Amino acid sequence: MRIRLLACSVIAAALGACGQNDSLAPSPHPGDVLVEPDAAGDDVFAVGSADPARVDVAALHALVDAAAGYRSDGLIVAVDDTIVVERYFGAPRGAHNIQSVTKSVDALAVGALVDAGRLRLDEPVGDFYADWQSGDKAAVTLVDLMTHTSGLHDSDDGLSARDALAFDRALPLVHMPGTTFDYSNAGVQLLSGIIATAAGMDADEFVARTYFQPMGIADWQWDKDLAGNVDTPGGLFLTPRELLRLGRLLRDGGAWNGQKLVSSDWVQKLGAPASAAAPCYGLLFWLERDGCAALRPPYGETRAYYALGWGGQYIVIVPSANLVAVRTRDPIAESQADEEATFFAEFPDLVVALAR
Repeated sequence: MRIRLLACSVIAAALGACGQNDSLAPSPHPGDVLVEPDAAGDDVFAVGSADPARVDVAALHALVDAAAGYRSDGLIVAVDDTIVVERYFGAPRGAHNIQSVTKSVDALAVGALVDAGRLRLDEPVGDFYADWQSGDKAAVTLVDLMTHTSGLHDSDDGLSARDALAFDRALPLVHMPGTTFDYSNAGVQLLSGIIATAAGMDADEFVARTYFQPMGIADWQWDKDLAGNVDTPGGLFLTPRELLRLGRLLRDGGAWNGQKLVSSDWVQKLGAPASAAAPCYGLLFWLERDGCAALRPPYGETRAYYALGWGGQYIVIVPSANLVAVRTRDPIAESQADEEATFFAEFPDLVVALAR
């Protein structure tokens, strides 16, 4: 249910149905302060002021006001390697569950394996699961899993199953592969076994070795089910600053301080349509482009692409402005109505509007 609402929230926001809940907004104006008084640079990012020639400073202040109104726990905006907004609104600053932003990290894992020749986007899922080698499931490929077009039925029961991989693998197809965008946690859970087989180690260990260690990401946790399967749909915990590092890696075309962690070709694929059935979705990333509001053509140029998780967890990358923005919110203790009121679904639009 919550995953269906995630996709529906994105669509509803594009249609203008998710306006800010003014009753939640604190006063007076949180946007008067762009950076926390104790904010400091680190080994990657400096803290400074935005260049008005490149960024609409008034829009930055408005973004902070909106983030506060949606009860955000974290908000960071960086241009080049300078943090120009960093606010936590009194919330804890440690790692928390980034929900389906985890899926976009999975996409980085797959990319490293594709670069190494261990995976192919057109590879049948049946190459990894013998029970998918017959019937309609034999036609499902890796790219179908990564664009939510596999046709695999989604069930929230898989989220709490002792062996989520076995549970989800046994679900039926409800659409023919490659024909319909249907957001599926179950399809992404299958990536846990695929990555483990291709990498020779579990997805969490592979991502840590390939990305987290060279990028200086240390404050992370990745949940597993009781059978030991990595929760690839939504089990990763990171801090807002660590999310910003991931955004920087993508902004720089897969390079980290001169070291290529994944190819620029793969990064370009992440932020571009990969299936005719999913024009507003890349490879486990959402796309910000004209036409996605009404979900009908003509579709315009992709202005930004973003990772999105339940509760309004975001990493937004605006390549043309060398800009990355992060927003976090912990929805776990909230009611469904409260979560929907604080989702901040227009965040990607507001981020794109920052660039001059």
